[in-house]
Amino acid sequence: RHGKPVMAALSYEQFESLAETLDLLEDGGLMADLRESMTQADRGERVSLADVRARLSR
Repeated sequence: RHGKPVMAALSYEQFESLAETLDLLEDGGLMADLRESMTQADRGERVSLADVRARLSR
């Protein structure tokens, strides 16, 4: 209408994925943890895959 789209069609799988992404983005604690982990990675604070596997197998 008036040169602007009024509807978008997407598969149900795409809709579910989008809804799940929005749910994750609304989780303030999760987003704070994600931002912190990205900051740590930028500072070079990384853990090797071998260390992760070792920690998980405890």
